Amino acid sequence: ELGQTNEVLDELAEEQKAVQAEISDINADIVDLMLRIDEAIGDIETTNEKIEDTNKKIKKTGKKLVKAEEEPVYKKRKKPESVGGEY
Repeated sequence: ELGQTNEVLDELAEEQKAVQAEISDINADIVDLMLRIDEAIGDIETTNEKIEDTNKKIKKTGKKLVKAEEEPVYKKRKKPESVGGEY
C-alpha cells in the first residue's frame, strides 16, 4: 500500500508540474497581451490627437474660406492720374 501511495504522489507531482508549466505559459501570454493592449492604446491616443489637429485645421480653413467668399472678388482700384497732361 505504501508503494501505491508513493506512485499516486509521484503522478500528482507530475500533474502539478504540468499544470504549473501551463500556468506559466498562460501568464506569459497574458503579459504579452497586456503589452499589445498598451501599445494599441498608445496608437489610439496618437491617432485621436492627429484627428483633433486635423479637425482644427479643417475649421480654420473653413473660416478662411467663408471670409474669402465674403470679400469682393475684385477690389475697386483707383486709376492712376495722368502725368503729362492731355494731348
